[in-house]
Amino acid sequence: MWSDPSLSLRVIRKALRVTRNALKVTAHASFLGTQQTSFKASLSFRAKARNPIKIDFFNVTTRRGIINQNDMSRNLLIVLSGPSGVGKGTIIEKLLKRGDYALSVSCTTRESREGEVNGVSYHFVRHNEFEKLIEENGFLEYSNHFGNYYGTPRAFVEEQLGLRDVILEIEVDGALNVKKAHPEALLIMILPPDENELRARLKKRGSESERKIEERVKRMEYELSKRDEYDYAVINDDVDRAVVEIENIVKENKNKPGKEQI
Repeated sequence: MWSDPSLSLRVIRKALRVTRNALKVTAHASFLGTQQTSFKASLSFRAKARNPIKIDFFNVTTRRGIINQNDMSRNLLIVLSGPSGVGKGTIIEKLLKRGDYALSVSCTTRESREGEVNGVSYHFVRHNEFEKLIEENGFLEYSNHFGNYYGTPRAFVEEQLGLRDVILEIEVDGALNVKKAHPEALLIMILPPDENELRARLKKRGSESERKIEERVKRMEYELSKRDEYDYAVINDDVDRAVVEIENIVKENKNKPGKEQI
């Protein structure tokens, strides 16, 4: 028996890491906490499978009564995408200040840019390190564009979803891969108020070569062509207004019954 719910989950995760080479591992854990809480979890892991670890919560009772599975599964996996320069970073910064969200920091093999901080902007890793993580099923999703890998670390997302909503800021291919594997994920595309203005802004970037700028413009056009595959599209014509719209979308989806997360 454990007095700390998070301790039991950590023990399960450690057991999975130790038995990663096994074909299938099943673990059961239960604890009785100081708040008269009972917990039972069943967890299965298939080695080398692309599907994520799945945790099924059967019942939780507290002094306030029984919490059913639907109540526990309302933390959302929120995926925000949009063309370079559309203002995703500013929107996410405001969301984090206003609400209880966890932001997943992606891994990438590209070189860091001026002002970027390792572990904050991205986890900057070598190609061979990234490919090793792919082999170990360490990413919720990953993709390759502009000649570099980008990926979402699986362990952080799974841990944080048990506590709060999780925001992923990833490009469209990765977002659609997440949606394919986890239809419950909430995909929101951030759109520019004027596509021509954004195209002109990208072309005026002085820090990149002409070839890189053209690649970004083509990428912008490709990303915008995928907007209909997202659950929602939010025009960033005013940052504060866009933030409130996203908050309302999240609230609406959290109140929908039967939303299961990873």
